[in-house]
Amino acid sequence: MEERWCSACGQKFVPRAQCPRQSYCANSACQKERKLLWQTTKRRSDCDYSANQAKANEAWINRNPDYWKRYRAQRISGDLSFSDLGKLLADALHRHFEDASSSGRSSARSLRRKSTAVLAFDLPLENSSPITLKLRIEVHAHWKKSSLKVRKETTS
Repeated sequence: MEERWCSACGQKFVPRAQCPRQSYCANSACQKERKLLWQTTKRRSDCDYSANQAKANEAWINRNPDYWKRYRAQRISGDLSFSDLGKLLADALHRHFEDASSSGRSSARSLRRKSTAVLAFDLPLENSSPITLKLRIEVHAHWKKSSLKVRKETTS
């Protein structure tokens, strides 16, 4: 198949045979741009899709009522002691891994999961600009399948 130019990055790529009209390469940044363009177009042209997106956003806001409070708490201005930093870090990690563990443990794919938390803190210093501290924490979790046997019903 002939090479094409990616609509996002401008690099040449070979389109997949299954997608003859492919205009974006497989680069993740280009795929994000493609998806964003699709979503924007869909919101403008389909009022049902737009209403569903608004409803989903409202549901997220209802599930996370103190999001902005936590967001601002992580960006504290003034003196920050090590105990305050430890509390912020523990709270952020607890929230992150609690959210990660609540999603779909029952499927076979999720028996082994790698979860990553990236946390950023701005640490103010006297007489200078603040230092941004970024922590990347990975947790590798393995769950065992239940040994309970499920009885299969037969129709005969």
